[in-house]
Amino acid sequence: THILEGSLQPAVRGSAGELYLGGVGLARGYHQRPALTAERFVPDPFSDNGGRLYRTGDLARYRADGVIDYAGRIDHQVKIRGLRIELGEIEARLLELPSVQEAVVLAQDGPSGKQLVGYVVPADSTQDHSALRDSLREALKAGLPDYMVPAHLLLLDQLPVTPNGKLDRKALPQPDASQLQGEYIAPQTELEQQIAAIWADVLKLDRVGLDDNFFELGGDSIISLQVVSRARQADIRFTPKELLQHQTVQGLAAVARRSETRELEQGEVSGPLPLIPVQRWFFEQALEVRDHWNQSLLLEPGEALDARLLSAALANLHAHHDLLRLNAWHQGEHWHASIGAPTSAELLWVRACADAEDLAHLADQAQRSLNLAQGPLLRAVLATLA
Repeated sequence: THILEGSLQPAVRGSAGELYLGGVGLARGYHQRPALTAERFVPDPFSDNGGRLYRTGDLARYRADGVIDYAGRIDHQVKIRGLRIELGEIEARLLELPSVQEAVVLAQDGPSGKQLVGYVVPADSTQDHSALRDSLREALKAGLPDYMVPAHLLLLDQLPVTPNGKLDRKALPQPDASQLQGEYIAPQTELEQQIAAIWADVLKLDRVGLDDNFFELGGDSIISLQVVSRARQADIRFTPKELLQHQTVQGLAAVARRSETRELEQGEVSGPLPLIPVQRWFFEQALEVRDHWNQSLLLEPGEALDARLLSAALANLHAHHDLLRLNAWHQGEHWHASIGAPTSAELLWVRACADAEDLAHLADQAQRSLNLAQGPLLRAVLATLA
């Protein structure tokens, strides 16, 4: 018996992996099922005589005392926003709660991709659904990372089953955030209306009421970051933690703050500058011609450009972005950097080219004109083909 990772290496004790079975009693494969045999019966990396292991499809982990804990089926393992999640682990946490009789968790499509949906049969069907959902969510948060707490918790009288008595996953209802919205109470203040509009847009809802709960509507910790970002664009400030603590529009509006608009113009910068790690790494590389490590872009305008206006725009760009005026040089055993003053040199070349070959030659010249030590680091060419 082995618990292995995807690379067929032993899983770290305490972490989940797939359960493999081997030994002299193992079958050679499925009868007249070569494709399934190849999928399930794999070469045993620990055998010296060509043995095989059987992939059970079960997730398991070794406890500290050597006992194996079953953690669900691997085909019920999902990946959401790059994080691998074992649905069976969430189900097990729900079933540990005395208020839960049955539970199953699925990954369903949501407003921002896949999201977790929990289906629960309460032990007491008379309990208030809203209060029960809140208590279940708090219990899960106490024992699981935020990303493993279902965005929706749907309470059912019973789980649907097939004629064979097995869970009918396809018959489980899709989450509908509108069903979790209470009686609609329109936001009153301008701030409440703005927050409600942001929620509705991010959660893909027609409208959001004053007392609607963000997480019951399908929000989660990742979506909350989108809400915070969108609010800042509207000069409204609150943190993800505040959204977690104040889950209704009314509650959040009470702690949200209006941004103070300030002009943060630092002025022109010049002088020595310490190298950041990626710059130090670059200068440590054994490069023959460092100046040639640059990027170029060829654009074809839809109409003729005014060379004078284009030149003025490039000069303003060069003056505004300090790092475009960076100079770097090697002295002794170290590299040094400094921000220079805006250059008086012409950043724009205006040239006429006879053909594509002539244009390529001109592009090479422009690339060779870039100089890390003396500048410029930016060159534009306005070329006209004959």
